[in-house]
Amino acid sequence: MRAFPLLLLLLLPGCVVSDDDDANDDDVVDDDDVVDDDDSAPPGPLRLDEIQARCTHNSYHVEPNLPFDDSHRYTHAPLDVQLGEQGVRGFELDLHLGDDDQLRVFHIPIIDAETTCELFVDCLQTIKDWSDDNLQHHPIFVWMELKDDIDVNKITDYDALDDVIRSVFPPDRLLEPDDVRGEHASLREALTEEGWPLVDTVRGQTMFLLLEGGEHAENYSDSYQSLAGKPIFVQVDQVDFDVPIAAVAKINNAGSIEIPDTVNRRILVASNIGSAGDTDEENAAKRSTALQSGANMLCDDFPAPVDGQSYWLDMPDGTPSRCNPLRASDECTSEGLEALP
Repeated sequence: MRAFPLLLLLLLPGCVVSDDDDANDDDVVDDDDVVDDDDSAPPGPLRLDEIQARCTHNSYHVEPNLPFDDSHRYTHAPLDVQLGEQGVRGFELDLHLGDDDQLRVFHIPIIDAETTCELFVDCLQTIKDWSDDNLQHHPIFVWMELKDDIDVNKITDYDALDDVIRSVFPPDRLLEPDDVRGEHASLREALTEEGWPLVDTVRGQTMFLLLEGGEHAENYSDSYQSLAGKPIFVQVDQVDFDVPIAAVAKINNAGSIEIPDTVNRRILVASNIGSAGDTDEENAAKRSTALQSGANMLCDDFPAPVDGQSYWLDMPDGTPSRCNPLRASDECTSEGLEALP
């Protein structure tokens, strides 16, 4: 790493190098095609929001040779290894627009740019390949942050973003807003009156979610009014829980009293838990709180055991996901949500 580019980066307005900057999410309250080969079997009773799944924070991340901040001191396995060996069912990918107009995946230019999959399309293909071999998985959640605030190249072509997703995933392998909305006037109306789809009707599918507020979210969703024809759900803040597209949220304080209210409104919630910038004891306390919080996706820097530390996101009774402590019905079992051979 050369000193002058680093100094220049640090002097740029608005540049924040700690992972704690991730969208200031603490304030956010941050009939489908059946893939099952046995079409004769009726779907089980479990709905998508009955899930509590393991998710990784900055899922592509590789620790840099000279970490600028303690929060950068972690390395994730490749995405397919996370899926197959670590029980991860949720990802977070930071997107940047390259000079070649390709979407690239990394955290911060120069100081924290190492990644297990450089191109967005390659990350998606890795997920899709694993999914092809394991079609009975419950939906995989892929959060995306358009992290161009300090980039020269800004992401403005949202159709191109959609096109990359659809170039990898055919319609029957995507869970899209229109699939959930159905014949209802809005996504919010569909969730309020009918709820999320049955897990058995959306196995083998992947769900894309925009981890954004502000300009990107407004532009993509027609000012939070519609996602018609779009493959991506858009997160909403607590003040926007009644807008027509309200379906997903990010609340990074796992102890927040806003989480139970949010999930009980049938809004899927993700929450960051263990961080490389915190101690094992601090992370363990957050994990204990998060497991009872009702959040649907628990996102962590450590989804599996790591040599030399005691903390990791252990999820008791998960196969690999488990029944949500707030939303799960009496019929829910971890095996009913997913139990791959």
